[in-house]
Amino acid sequence: MPLYVNAGSTLTKGVSYELFTEEPTDSLKNKALLIFDVPRYFKLEVGASKKLGLLKVRQYPGYLIQLNDFTDLNDYLSKTFSKSSNQKFKRYQQRLEQCFTIDYKVYHGAISKEAYEHVFNSFYRLLTKRFDDKQTVNNNLFDHEWNFYHDVVYQMILEKKASLYVIYSDQKPISVRLNYYSDEIIFDAITVFDIDYSKFHLGKISIMKVLE
Repeated sequence: MPLYVNAGSTLTKGVSYELFTEEPTDSLKNKALLIFDVPRYFKLEVGASKKLGLLKVRQYPGYLIQLNDFTDLNDYLSKTFSKSSNQKFKRYQQRLEQCFTIDYKVYHGAISKEAYEHVFNSFYRLLTKRFDDKQTVNNNLFDHEWNFYHDVVYQMILEKKASLYVIYSDQKPISVRLNYYSDEIIFDAITVFDIDYSKFHLGKISIMKVLE
């Protein structure tokens, strides 16, 4: 039986998928479709079709932040976390900005090729540095996976289908976050920060700035 896998396999992070709502055509007869990274909250079904079966297998745990009921970041934080936690979040950012010359930049819709290459080279270096320190393997650093991201993300940024959120310290990238976009959802694809700044909680600062 022929097996068809979604374009991008496990690298697309489930940006968007659509299943048949009507009877499938004979073109799918005796064929299997393998689709990775479908978030459970998509709640996709095959409708009333009796010609197309559906088997769901849990792939890995994920996390969802629902923002529809909040007006801004402060509203979300105040209604989701305790007062003491919110104070900690603010101190993390304040301490970072007091110790270094910090800039925040999101590349979404426009980026020069030179800036793209600079950020992506820093992205790779920071990922390598982090996982060498952890003495573990990150599959994103495999040549075929990293080349995939490098080749497709530039055009996706120009088309506003992806973004790179970068935190700079003295003009040097110390945190990079790759996001994908659908019409109403942002998918956090790959995130890394410079381990030399670990005490500054860059991961928390980065996600708060993206939500902002």
